[in-house]
Amino acid sequence: MNVVENEEAVSRLAAEPFDANEFPWEFLAAFGNNETTIKRLRSGQSNASDVTGGVRRT
Repeated sequence: MNVVENEEAVSRLAAEPFDANEFPWEFLAAFGNNETTIKRLRSGQSNASDVTGGVRRT
């Protein structure tokens, strides 16, 4: 993804109602993270965050 595509995706995300449970995943997708990466993070397989509800992509 290029900068323009990122900006468009983030603008679409900002226009939607805020959903705290889905926001981290939608935000990562807006910056070009693929579905496999997001699925691994969701499952906790590669989520390095030690904060409850947090997401840390390494």
